[in-house]
Amino acid sequence: MYTIISRRCEAMPSQYICISQFNDVYRELLGANPKQAELNTVKMRKERLSMEASEPQSRFEPFELSYITFPNIKVPHAVSTRRGGVSKGAYQGLNIGFTTEDNPDDVEENRRRFAAASGVPLAAVLTMVHGIEVVRVNGPINSLTLGDACITDRVSQPMMITTADCVPVILYDPIHKAVGLAHAGWRGTVERIAKVTVESMAQQFGSDPEQLQVGIGPSIAPCCFEVGQDVAQQFCESFSNSPYGKDIALFERKSGSVSRHVDLWLANLVALREAGVKAENICLSNVCSVCQESLCFSYRRDKRITGRMASAIMLV
Repeated sequence: MYTIISRRCEAMPSQYICISQFNDVYRELLGANPKQAELNTVKMRKERLSMEASEPQSRFEPFELSYITFPNIKVPHAVSTRRGGVSKGAYQGLNIGFTTEDNPDDVEENRRRFAAASGVPLAAVLTMVHGIEVVRVNGPINSLTLGDACITDRVSQPMMITTADCVPVILYDPIHKAVGLAHAGWRGTVERIAKVTVESMAQQFGSDPEQLQVGIGPSIAPCCFEVGQDVAQQFCESFSNSPYGKDIALFERKSGSVSRHVDLWLANLVALREAGVKAENICLSNVCSVCQESLCFSYRRDKRITGRMASAIMLV
């Protein structure tokens, strides 16, 4: 049980924004006045129960937890940051991932804190395999189920995915009352998992892509996503028919060598627009998980030993 002491919500502070991404290409895909993600900070306190008498006193002192929301998604949802948790060492902060080598008791405490702050109850996470399988959720999620996206039209059915550089895509249909989450790693992005998820919502729930509201959470930005020739080539081929293809796979020559970078944000924006989602209905957090060490976990920056952030949503 947690007591909420105070809440505040503000447009994403400028120190966390990857300013360089507000260029003409992004304006074409997001509109002239793109929506801004919001940083929520909750001050809370855990109430002591008799069964918790052995827990350290520090667990019961007031603390602040931060998470990100999108103003266009009008149901309970959140993307966690690393602020407000109890994990230590390489997992310092609010690590949500049981797939790490973190202390499971600390992860469980972090998950309870995140649920209490965000208003989205705890949910199991699919076994994500960097593919494009979309799972329709009609009840409690089995964590052994393979998939990288989940959708539902059930009220009070929480869903969650975890990331630590991959792109979390959150979808909401305000007309047919349905929601979705997609985990877009580079392989899933090449195969357009965001578009596949939109199409699945249209097939399963009758969702009109033009009515969908979408949020794209913190993830690795092109400034930090340097790739090898093989990965760059896959993006070049996959997006060869897009007018933005040359902006998704970027090549830069330095001292006689070639540096290859991929823009996963742009690639997922292109996939969403191809699926029929309107520019004005997409909100990009514009937060690079690698650059923002105080806010985000990063698999690449931390050389694989790191925590996980959660993206969660629930219809009410």
